[in-house]
Amino acid sequence: MFRLTDSAHLCVEIKKSRFIATCIPIASTDDVPDALQRLRADDATHNCWAWRFGDAYRFCDDGEPGSSAGRPILAAIDGQSFDAVREMSAASSSASAASCALTETPSPNA
Repeated sequence: MFRLTDSAHLCVEIKKSRFIATCIPIASTDDVPDALQRLRADDATHNCWAWRFGDAYRFCDDGEPGSSAGRPILAAIDGQSFDAVREMSAASSSASAASCALTETPSPNA
């Protein structure tokens, strides 16, 4: 299994919607609630997320059709053999350009 040593960010625009993805390392499942709150994009239409820590995992579609967002995020985490990671993906037609500017440069340690 692989673990992140630093956060990683990606922002893309598809058909006038911005998608902002942020992956962060977590030290324990106790870190998850705070991480979800800190990374939530208030101007996003949906804040979909997934996390894995050992055998524990959770995911959320946040209003997207059932299992169409959170479960694929978890599948991406598992498909890359990551552990101790939390990923949030925010989607919005009005997400600010400033939000993307803050997240465009991936961390070299990710």
